Amino acid sequence: MNRRHSMLGATLGLLAPLGVVTAVQAQPKPLAENGLTIVVPFVPVAGKNREDVVKAMKNVAAVIRRQPGVIDDVLMEARSPANNPAFVHVARWRERKHWDALFSNPEVIQAMKANAGFFTLDGAGVYIPLETK
Repeated sequence: MNRRHSMLGATLGLLAPLGVVTAVQAQPKPLAENGLTIVVPFVPVAGKNREDVVKAMKNVAAVIRRQPGVIDDVLMEARSPANNPAFVHVARWRERKHWDALFSNPEVIQAMKANAGFFTLDGAGVYIPLETK
């Protein structure tokens, strides 16, 4: 595992006690030309109403959207009650270093702490496009 993956695991590990992050999967492959995609499942805290959970997720997504290296992002909700997780945040990043820097950014940390009572993040899947040629 290279230094960036170690740093990512360490920084996300620091957020785990806050209930913000519970796991992360490292991405060992080199970055493709059109960036990498991060899929983060949001798990609503039991007893919180949907509107408050959605507002909290949007607050965090708005802060993430302003960070260097974000290409685009979308917050998505499952349409079937049987789907778990009910919400995911999908973001494309220019480079892995931008994603790695996200959780050491004070603005992001503050946004997560301020909204942590409404959801937890159940891991982060890191994806790159398949070669289609």
